[in-house]
Amino acid sequence: MAKQLNMALKFGGAVIADDYVSGNFEIYWDEEVEDKLLPKQGKIYFHYLYDEQTVEWSDNDGSSWSPPTFATSYSVQDHQTIGSSPYPALAHPTTWVFCVNGNWAAPLCSTSFDGGLTWTPEVPGAPLDCNSGGLSAHIEGAENGNFYRGNVGCDGSGYSIYRSTDGGFTWTEHPLPTDESGTADTWNFEEAQVAIDDNNNVHAMWMGSDNMPYYSYSNDNGGSWSEAMMVAPPIGLVGTGFPVVTAGSEGRVAFGYVGDTGNQTWNGYMTILTDAFSVNPLFTTVQVNLPDDPLAVSYTHLT
Repeated sequence: MAKQLNMALKFGGAVIADDYVSGNFEIYWDEEVEDKLLPKQGKIYFHYLYDEQTVEWSDNDGSSWSPPTFATSYSVQDHQTIGSSPYPALAHPTTWVFCVNGNWAAPLCSTSFDGGLTWTPEVPGAPLDCNSGGLSAHIEGAENGNFYRGNVGCDGSGYSIYRSTDGGFTWTEHPLPTDESGTADTWNFEEAQVAIDDNNNVHAMWMGSDNMPYYSYSNDNGGSWSEAMMVAPPIGLVGTGFPVVTAGSEGRVAFGYVGDTGNQTWNGYMTILTDAFSVNPLFTTVQVNLPDDPLAVSYTHLT
C-alpha cells in the first residue's frame, strides 16, 4: 500500500483536518469545529474506500465506532476528504461535506445533515463546466458556514480554491495568484491546500514551479487574493512537497511541508505566521525532526 506523508499541526486552538492519510483511508478529527460548538462531543470521522465509500464516527476518542454509512454510490478512487461547518442542519449542530475523486471531470461531493448517518446523492464539487480533474485537496469548513477546497483550475491550469455557500450543493471557482509562482510539474502538481481562521479569512498554500511553498490570503471569502509569498526559509532547500496549512485566531497561520536539503535528504518543516495581514509579515520556521534523523533519504515516492 503506497503511503503518503502528511503533517498534522495544532496551532491557535485549531487542528488541521489532514491528521493522517495512508493508501485508501483517512481519519478526520473534527476538534476545531466541534470544540467551539459542542465542547464535550468532539468526534473523529473515519472513511474507507470500498466499491463505495463508507464513513464512520466516534465520540469517545476511537474506543467505539458507529456503523458504517455509504457516502457515495458512484465510482470512487482516492483523494477522499471530509469536513464540517456550522451551516444550518436540521438533525445535527454541524453540516458535513464529503468529496472524492470519482472518475469525473471534478471531485464529487455529498452532504450529511445528521452527523454522518445519511448522505445526499453526489454532485460535482465545482462549477458544472469545470475540468479540474478529481484530485482534490482537503476540504475545510468556516465559521460562517462556507466550505472550501483546493484543486487545479477549471481550465486545467493554475490552482484555484473552490467555495460552497450552500452546504456543498453548488461551488464557485476562485483562482489563486499563481502567475508569478507558477505551479509544480512533479508529484506536487495536483493540490492547493486551504485553511480558514476564526474570522473567516481564507489562507491558501501551494507548490510553485520552483517546487517551493507559496502562500496567499483572502479577506473576502476567496473573492480576491493577496500577492503570493514564498514561505520556505533561505537554507538552500532544493525542493519541497506535501503542503499542509492550518489557521487559528485571525491572521495566525501555520504551514507544514517536507524539504530536500540535497541528495534526496528530506526533513520536515513548520513555518509559523502570526501577523498575516501585516505590511511585512514575519515567517518563523523550525525543523521538526533532529538534524541527524531525516524523515527520508532517497525516498522514491518523493521523486
